[in-house]
Amino acid sequence: MGSIGSPLTAACPFSGGQVCFFPRVRAQGGVQWQLGPWDASWRLRYISDFNLGSPDPSQGFSAAPGFAHDNPLVLHYGSTTYSDVTVGYNVAPINTRIEIGVDNLFDKQPPLLYGNNAPQANTDPNDFDVMGRYYWGRVTVKF
Repeated sequence: MGSIGSPLTAACPFSGGQVCFFPRVRAQGGVQWQLGPWDASWRLRYISDFNLGSPDPSQGFSAAPGFAHDNPLVLHYGSTTYSDVTVGYNVAPINTRIEIGVDNLFDKQPPLLYGNNAPQANTDPNDFDVMGRYYWGRVTVKF
């Protein structure tokens, strides 16, 4: 955790210096297909690699438990990509749409962020999919 008045705390004022990293790139992209009443989509969510911690001891922040204030550590994390797929069907005579989907199709696990940086979660649920793969369905009726 950043000490009061440290550059880390100033960069992340609402987090108190915890769970605050800045991936260089965050992006979403996707493709959609439609034929008659059927449609399908595939969405990719991408978070680029990032470093967690600081080599500067004055920031009062180390990236792993057990490291002394005068021996800071910087951990490197690789990029993360999630795939989401959806299939839908329009039932025009009854104004109904049926959709099913899978989010995090390949069950990509979030990176483990050490406890002093991610209290109570060991990762950042604001940026990463902490549920793993999950299935969903939806029926929409227009009146």
